[in-house]
Parts: sequence; C-alpha cells; structure tokens
Amino acid sequence: MRVLVIDDDPNILETCRFILGDEDQSAKQDLQMMASALFDSVEEVKEEMVNNFEVTTVNQGLLALEEASNAINGGKPYQIATIDMRMPPGINGLETAKRLIEIDPSIEIVIVTAYSDTSRMSMAKELGDGRFLLLKKPFDPDELTQIVQFLANRRDKEIHLEN
Repeated sequence: MRVLVIDDDPNILETCRFILGDEDQSAKQDLQMMASALFDSVEEVKEEMVNNFEVTTVNQGLLALEEASNAINGGKPYQIATIDMRMPPGINGLETAKRLIEIDPSIEIVIVTAYSDTSRMSMAKELGDGRFLLLKKPFDPDELTQIVQFLANRRDKEIHLEN
C-alpha cells in the first residue's frame, strides 16, 4: 500500500515516515517476537503489528501533484494521501486534495491540520461529504496508524469485491 504524506514541516514528514513506513525492520521484528510470545498466532500478530506501507513524503502541494501523476504514469499510484492544510508558499491542502482527486478519483484523503482557515463543512462541500477524514494536530501516532490501516483495509475489501 502506497501512502503520500504532504506537509511543509520536516518533523511531521519524518514522524509520519517513522509511524507508517517499513524502514525500521529490526524494531518491527523485535515487536513481532514480543507479540508472538504474548499471542497465539504469530501470523495474526504480524498482520496487525507491522505496517507495510510504502511512504513518500513531499513538502508542497504542487510537488505532491507531480509525484501522484508520476506514480500513476508509472503504474504504481498512491492509495492514500495525508495532507496538511497550511503549506506556504504554494497551494493549500484543500486545493491539493481537490487536484489529487482529479488526478486519481480513487485516492483516499486524510486532512491533517492544527489550524485551518476552512471549516470541516466547507471541506466537505469542496471535496464531497464522506470523501475525506480529518485528523487534528498534534495527533496520536496510534490514531494516524489506525486511520491509514482502516483506509487500506477498506480499499482491499473493495478490490476483492470487484474481482
């Protein structure tokens, strides 16, 4: 599952990469070993405890649009995008989300923001009600993980229903 993280704060980008990414395999293997000692089924724990998200980070909306277009053209589109609302300079998160949906109507959107000049209702009017999730900063890492896993599972189920 591919996730595109869009935020102008390098600390947020690093945090999201750490939370969602599969870069630190040794730490995840340690978690798997501890979990297998606590739970009956190692395979079940592996599915729930280890994130297998391929995370790409960008710090501007226009870069995100370019990245998403390149990914689609390369046959490896992003399934989920987390988007900060305020990203000076350039386009804001809402405009980024709208354009991402135009590029790829199946992409899942998570708006991640501390301060927004746009209300949730206005976002719903622009993007479509039920077309995005809103996560407030500072966010709990478990909340971000749960949201992304939920969206990934929902997409997997939709794909299985289509086949």
